[in-house]
Amino acid sequence: MIKYLLLLTLFFTTLFAEQTILIDNNSTIEKFKISTYEDKTSSLTIKDITSIKEFKEVGNNVSNGFTNSTFWYKLTIKNRNSQTIQRYLKLTESIMDKIDFYIYSNNKMIKHKKDGVGYFKEGQKNYLERPFIEFDLKKDETKIIYIKISSLYPMFNSFQIYDKNELDKFELEYTTIYAFLIGSLLSLALYNLMIFFYTKDISYIFYVLYSLSFISWQTSMSGIYPFDTFSDTQSYYFIGASIPLLVAFLTFFTNHILDIKTMSKKYYHTLNFIGGFYIILAICSIFAFEP
Repeated sequence: MIKYLLLLTLFFTTLFAEQTILIDNNSTIEKFKISTYEDKTSSLTIKDITSIKEFKEVGNNVSNGFTNSTFWYKLTIKNRNSQTIQRYLKLTESIMDKIDFYIYSNNKMIKHKKDGVGYFKEGQKNYLERPFIEFDLKKDETKIIYIKISSLYPMFNSFQIYDKNELDKFELEYTTIYAFLIGSLLSLALYNLMIFFYTKDISYIFYVLYSLSFISWQTSMSGIYPFDTFSDTQSYYFIGASIPLLVAFLTFFTNHILDIKTMSKKYYHTLNFIGGFYIILAICSIFAFEP
């Protein structure tokens, strides 16, 4: 009987134990488990978090939508290599408001790094980046990394572990893909601008304005020039006004290019009202924002 009780205890201990991420010669780790805790009060400190046991295990691709909560994440990482290794814990998205990285070794904090647009300093040249923290591990050494994240935008992200070469490769591929996307959209905007000059049809101006709003939104999300540096937090969130603007201009474009007015004046005025509403929403979002 005692034997079965011990086996049962061992089973549940293993089931709820936190997974340790083992690193040897692998330069990239893209799939692993991470522990998370939702702080609904957004008031807990790192000292509070280190004593909490109610973390739950999830995948390293996380999505929590719009929320006022602060989310904490925890990784336990061990070096199985025979030599000291250097790695980077990378977040794939840059739209988080505030990110705090804490590295613990032997129950002692050895590093704290602040990142995210919420930490932009006024009057400085603040670079928009996909947050990361560098760490090293000696042979058989184990470290714990805590990540605290809050966001005004939907909270979604992916955690990845890279060495320096793979980190540079990720950044290059990410920037290249987005640069190609932005370049294609800009080409379409210029093409429609040329059509407008030729036809004088206002529909194409609305498409150009829609494209520029969409481009502004995407570049501010990904840190592509010219929205890769900002003077402060507020100037970054001002770009968020491009989201209701793109909806407004797309509505106006649809209304005119399909000539809705000749088919139904009711729908024509309704679409104009919707477009006008989003214009007002964009203006209100600029004046209502509080950093």
